Amino acid sequence: MSLKKVKIIDLKKINNKNGDVIKILDKNSKNFKKFGEVYFSKIKKNYTKGWNMHKRFYCHITICYGDINMKLKDLSLKLTSFSLSADKPKLIIIPPKVWFLMKSKKKNSMILNILSGIHDQKETLKKKFTKKNKFK
Repeated sequence: MSLKKVKIIDLKKINNKNGDVIKILDKNSKNFKKFGEVYFSKIKKNYTKGWNMHKRFYCHITICYGDINMKLKDLSLKLTSFSLSADKPKLIIIPPKVWFLMKSKKKNSMILNILSGIHDQKETLKKKFTKKNKFK
């Protein structure tokens, strides 16, 4: 799958004196694929989660708190990277067959992932990544 299929969508933040509300996704959204499971993943500062790739599933990822650096690679190993912050909420839609990695810039960061299928170790690939940008 190509990195061109990755979507980065600004999320609407509704200001409220008691605490802001951020709408991520609903079943009528053109960006909604299919519901499988939802999970939170905490990332400690200077630690990474990834490289991961789903063979069939879409990931709908947003950051709940903190700041992360995110890197994406397609099967041709083209790389793109960007930062995500809870202060400027975005939804990242990662299609199947795109590798992704996340690294926290704060003491703790947390992401929310709405996966289009139920996690299956046979469906998810994991690789280590060296500084020379080659999978290991």
